[in-house]
Amino acid sequence: MPFFYSIIDKIANFAKSMKKKFLTHCLLPLWALMLSLASCDSTGVGTEQGDYVVAIEVDSLKCDSVSLVVVEPAYNALRSLGHRRLKNGKASFKGQIDSPRIAMLKLNRASKPFYFILEPCTTSITIDRQRIIVWGGKVNHEYFSHVRRRGRLIALADSVRASYARSLADSTLTPGREAWLLMRNDRLHNSLQAMTLHLVKRTDVVGALYRDQYGADLDSAHYVQLLIKR
Repeated sequence: MPFFYSIIDKIANFAKSMKKKFLTHCLLPLWALMLSLASCDSTGVGTEQGDYVVAIEVDSLKCDSVSLVVVEPAYNALRSLGHRRLKNGKASFKGQIDSPRIAMLKLNRASKPFYFILEPCTTSITIDRQRIIVWGGKVNHEYFSHVRRRGRLIALADSVRASYARSLADSTLTPGREAWLLMRNDRLHNSLQAMTLHLVKRTDVVGALYRDQYGADLDSAHYVQLLIKR
């Protein structure tokens, strides 16, 4: 029994040490985790400079309408681009925009918004129960590439935690393996923090959206670096 409780104590202590670093990062929205994306040219095919088209298709969800809102940086305010009823699961928004904007798409009026970047090109968004597929411009492609990289780092961190717990449970956690797992944990944490710090420091629309979504994930050591003037 003392040996059993020793294992439990080790798992508990390890979980506490990992919690601060990774727990907040493990709560990715399902849409972000399941996201697939592709990219078109930033000017769009068949559109003029400044014209945007957002084509939406919703499959297998209880949804009858969508609404689109953008953030106007000059006024630090939200601007509605309209509300559409779905017809055969499809809807579209068209208009003009002079530069990329943070955009929020809502299924029905009360749902949690899905964030993307509205660009002066055609953006297609397909939504089902498993994933969201975004086919948009280069700025969208860059932003969601960072989101996917973040997801991969978190998945690797979860794998390290699981390996540590399994090794404790089956008594195979040698000092060397424990040191390697803890080192791996620190490297993954530092990689995630360094990526987040780099992105939230950016002054473009990609940095603004990443800062809004994931800036709170910075630990105290990296947050201090954010406050240092560049």
